[in-house]
Amino acid sequence: MSGGNPTITLSGTSIKIKQAIPLTVTGNANVTLILQGTNYLEEQSTQNNKAKPAIQVSYGSSLTIQAEQSGSLTASGGGTGAVIGSSSQEASGTITIEGGEITVTRNVGTGAVIGGGSKQPGTVTINGGILKLTTKDGAAIGSGKEATANSTVKINGGTIITTQNSGGTGAGIGSYNSENKFADVTINGGSINALYVTSPVNGKGKTVSLVTITVTEMQGKAVGEIKCNGRQYNSKDIAIDENGKLYFWLPEGKKEVTFKVINGDTEIAYYADIETGVASADANPGEGTATAMELAQWAAEEAFDNLPLGGENGFTGTVTNLLEKVNAASEAEAAARTQGWSDTQISEFDGYPNYQTALSLKTQAENLRDNAIAQFNAIEGDTYEAVKDTLEAAEGKLSDATTGFGWTETEIAAFDENAYAKLTAARSLKTESIKQEKKSEAIKAFGQIPAYDSTNAEALASAVEYAAGKIDAAKDAGWDENTDIPTWLNYSRYASAKEILANLPEFPNVTLTVMGLPVGDEEAHYFVGPTNFTVLAGSTVASVVTEALAKAMLDCDYTGNTTMGGDFFIKSIADQANSGAYGWMYMVNSNAYIDYGMNNYAIQGGENILVYYSTKGFNGGSGDSDPTDDQKTPYG
Repeated sequence: MSGGNPTITLSGTSIKIKQAIPLTVTGNANVTLILQGTNYLEEQSTQNNKAKPAIQVSYGSSLTIQAEQSGSLTASGGGTGAVIGSSSQEASGTITIEGGEITVTRNVGTGAVIGGGSKQPGTVTINGGILKLTTKDGAAIGSGKEATANSTVKINGGTIITTQNSGGTGAGIGSYNSENKFADVTINGGSINALYVTSPVNGKGKTVSLVTITVTEMQGKAVGEIKCNGRQYNSKDIAIDENGKLYFWLPEGKKEVTFKVINGDTEIAYYADIETGVASADANPGEGTATAMELAQWAAEEAFDNLPLGGENGFTGTVTNLLEKVNAASEAEAAARTQGWSDTQISEFDGYPNYQTALSLKTQAENLRDNAIAQFNAIEGDTYEAVKDTLEAAEGKLSDATTGFGWTETEIAAFDENAYAKLTAARSLKTESIKQEKKSEAIKAFGQIPAYDSTNAEALASAVEYAAGKIDAAKDAGWDENTDIPTWLNYSRYASAKEILANLPEFPNVTLTVMGLPVGDEEAHYFVGPTNFTVLAGSTVASVVTEALAKAMLDCDYTGNTTMGGDFFIKSIADQANSGAYGWMYMVNSNAYIDYGMNNYAIQGGENILVYYSTKGFNGGSGDSDPTDDQKTPYG
């Protein structure tokens, strides 16, 4: 199965083959496998170099196994791959087991039963199911033999029993043997009877270890709700084994485990009291022997553990959730104090430092929220000018609470609806004020658009572009481009100018260089390097040069005008002025001097223009500062 998100149902399916893989999950596929009835996927080769996985789950893909109607799966395989998981060439994809009675056996080879192939890690989550796993040299769940990258195993429920084939070294959970530590194993529930588990912790990061509890005459019975010192331990698909035992993985220290055994239509309560350092206990019928003080302690510790700490701002989730959890912890702390615990004793409860951190976050959150609300209430006035300063201050306080801490505006609004209504009203005044301001700016820009003649196309285009920007700003402020803006004063001038420009010939392109006298050791000093310009139809060399110098923020002193007809004469550019017969000249696509002024050279498009300071004189001289042939190329 390659790619996609298919759901496959096995219903009474039996595939028993040799030297082939019954089911493959590759190509980033996300497969859901549903078990109905009794099913077999067996690769039955007995030689290691020929054996294959039963289900191959390649890296980047995922397999989720679910069960319906008492669905079961018997799988076997071998070789260097996992029975359910990856080959020896890659880490496994993500494998999740939600339920079903699953029996998996490794015949030969060095991969895990569920997880990575030989020398490869696995990623496996068990949320439920009855798993009976037999292996040889790899882990039952986790890594293949000799893997040096960490497997990730999470067990949130289910009953897991692992056994080892003769001569093997595996049968554990996590790494491929009990000495290797390359695995991250988290246990939040389940009954797990394994040869070893690699450095297990619970979801709070606390080290857990095996506690075996014996329940006489209840073999094979399912177990309902489980608590350890009042805290939930996930119980999905947990059953007492044939020896009457449960295998829980619990934090160190004295503890009382309470659970319900399902016996037909009834639930029977049991408890087991476990002293520090003790790894086994017998269960007794009843609700437990914990005192009111102990129950209060456990409730407080659970509340401390449930505080949503972490994340960018010190907590996860919403601020409202943080405050609710802190308040619940405070109530639990108060209840513990009522039962006789002193402040000093409470400070030694598990999770108390987290509680102190959360209290500090709560104080910070409430201060920021209250500061924002107070500033909302300070807003008074019916015009934007009247509310401008207090609105700005309110937005600042709101930003401190939201962007700066993590409140949402919705949360703060719900806390004080009347105060938030003042903020909303002030925002409306600001919005309307900005709308009117942008309307005025656009109308002013329309009025500045000149009437068109053949000499001012460039100025007209600039004015239209400026007005278009003001229209965009007006649209952003909320004005409608189709129904509002066309009705404004002088809009017709803008529309007419746009139409005129649209009907002008296409704008030509020219290349311009302005080269002055050398400075220092320079061979030439470029005021404007070779630059390509798009110019309006009707432009002259004079208009191109003066506009380019203006854009470069260089002074250009000249007489006459830049349009066709009349006289145009450059007197100086920057600090280089004409002197006697020496001064500024120009070339266009030619080495020869042009005998008419720049203003009388109409741009056609494609010209290469060179403006340069000549020391040969206006009528030819003996100077040596005229452009060389290399400098003229491609200008002349």
